[in-house]
Amino acid sequence: MTGYSPRFLTEVSFAIIALIVGLGVAAGVAARIASRETRLFWPNFGFLWLPQAAVLGIFLFLVPSPALFGGVASALACYFAVFATWLFSRSRPQSMAWLGCYLSLPGALIGAGAASACVSRWPSLHPVAIALLGFGLVICGIAVNQAVVCSTVMSCRGR
Repeated sequence: MTGYSPRFLTEVSFAIIALIVGLGVAAGVAARIASRETRLFWPNFGFLWLPQAAVLGIFLFLVPSPALFGGVASALACYFAVFATWLFSRSRPQSMAWLGCYLSLPGALIGAGAASACVSRWPSLHPVAIALLGFGLVICGIAVNQAVVCSTVMSCRGR
């Protein structure tokens, strides 16, 4: 016996799957970029996944539960997937659009910190609620930060 509860092992599995999905999104987008513009998969993969890894690495300093970590990682993967889908649906995708994406990552970190504070305030939350709280607050943080970026430093109107 390992001494870990089945619930904890399920949370860890969810966190690992969320990380794998994030890696998969970065790999898929990097492969798409490499097939369209260059033949450089690995630099594009690093350019796409390292910001996610940086947010998750900084978030680890708050010592989150695996469920909260998985929720945050899932939110980041979904954000990058939606952003890449939007970018590649445009007739002329611009590389500077990624700057807007990266400028929104501090909002993700603030949302993750807020989720961690909520979980520490209500420790009896179910792991599914913890994961959803992390996902939702990270998406909210990204949305608020994206709104600030689009209204100040970048023009985000689609043309």
